[in-house]
Amino acid sequence: MKGEKANFSIIVSSSDGYSDCWDPFFTLMKIYFPGIEKIEILLSTQTKDYYHPDFNLKVVKHGLTAAWSQRLRQTLDQASNDIILFLDEDSFLRSIVDVNLLNELIELMVENEKISHIRLLRGDWIGEKTKFPQIDE
Repeated sequence: MKGEKANFSIIVSSSDGYSDCWDPFFTLMKIYFPGIEKIEILLSTQTKDYYHPDFNLKVVKHGLTAAWSQRLRQTLDQASNDIILFLDEDSFLRSIVDVNLLNELIELMVENEKISHIRLLRGDWIGEKTKFPQIDE
């Protein structure tokens, strides 16, 4: 995969009770996430529909009784890509996403099977250095 752009899907975990967050969430995604319109987005919720013309968005409805873990598994099964950027509907973007860094981290995961996940944190983080300059453990 070296040299190719890694593909990924975005899962937005939500529930019907937080549907009032969807418009502001996706409005900020459009503003702050360059190229977002090309990325597969799965909105995981219970029963409500949602549409936004600027996104490659699929609503995955699970009904009112499915447990959170069951909903996550069902949504993962519908993703077209193995690499997932997992977001909550109330994690509003407030600045531009560094898409180049995101693609670099995704490529790092694809090329190194021992990296099962990367957690993105805001602010200064002091962790144990790894052989990869982009990430700490």
